[in-house]
Amino acid sequence: MLDLSERIRDYVDTASPRVTLDDIERRLTQRPDRQPPAVAHGRRRRSVLIGAIAVVVLAAVLVVQLLPSSGSNTGSEADAALSQVASIAATRPAGITPGPGHYLYYQTTRLLQELGPPAPKGVRQFLFDVPETTQTWVASNGSGRQRIVVGQPRLAFPSDQAAWEAAGSPAGWHPVGADVLYPSTQAPNGGPLRAAHGQYFLSYLDSSQFPTQPAALEKYMDRYFKIYKESPSATFQLAGNVLQLGASPALRSAIFELIEHLRGVVLLGPTKDAMGRSGTGVAIDGFGNRSILIFNPKTSAVLGEKVVSHKSVTEAGQVIPKGTLVSSETFGTTGVVSSTTTYPDGRPAPPYTGATGASSPSAATFGP
Repeated sequence: MLDLSERIRDYVDTASPRVTLDDIERRLTQRPDRQPPAVAHGRRRRSVLIGAIAVVVLAAVLVVQLLPSSGSNTGSEADAALSQVASIAATRPAGITPGPGHYLYYQTTRLLQELGPPAPKGVRQFLFDVPETTQTWVASNGSGRQRIVVGQPRLAFPSDQAAWEAAGSPAGWHPVGADVLYPSTQAPNGGPLRAAHGQYFLSYLDSSQFPTQPAALEKYMDRYFKIYKESPSATFQLAGNVLQLGASPALRSAIFELIEHLRGVVLLGPTKDAMGRSGTGVAIDGFGNRSILIFNPKTSAVLGEKVVSHKSVTEAGQVIPKGTLVSSETFGTTGVVSSTTTYPDGRPAPPYTGATGASSPSAATFGP
């Protein structure tokens, strides 16, 4: 069962119209207008009850405000860290865009969580982690190349190894990799595409029109990404994507300022991304999960994002404990290249060999 502080946080996150803890405290502590004597006398008993309720609710509010979040520091510390990195971002070199005959290269690695294929009644399904790396070379006209490499799936919980073997080592879902030159008639699920005249072209985030004032930027992102209603958690998660690709120094600074002013953002301090790279982490809670953004505090470069479960949940009979890594996304090298077969550091891209995992992996594939 959720404790009182978690229940109040969940209510604040989901209330419509929006309500904040500051709103609750201000409502409880404001002084009402003085009532005429007759009215005041008639409401004396009810005011005692309301006063008692107010004391309880105010105590609960103070519990939430004074009780530190698990693994996090106060919002003021997050403000200071984000304000500092915003200042650094404003001094960094301008964003990169491909000119004629060149391509913008960027790489993203995601960790997907997949349940195994539907099983007969009474047969347990297992949860697997599946790494997927997408490499993209995209020119300003939408031509280019996209390569998707799927790694070996692993059991999400090593403690399930014995039960998985006892069940006959059933294989999990295994997405298929791809290597596509664009324009193309194919449309793999590897990133943003646009269609025209029966063909697909690559597309990437054009942030040149994004405003650089935090308040205006938040409204623009809500429209651009079609964020449903007002969702600080969704805005927070999408900020990393804007930071990765070609954002100008002014826009990078504005994004960090926007994150700073989102409700509920806390500082985690030193944090590693899913690839083990060290940076500074800030987090926000929403939709039952905690979203974490990791950045380099010296350069403002975003390293990656992680989502962990904020409470224990059950999915298809599988209990996912609080704090479980639900998904992750790490951002690799970004740069301008002259060929779809080279990396920004000049190294040639190795030949594509498809997904590294087998369709029917052995037990060793899923070992801890």
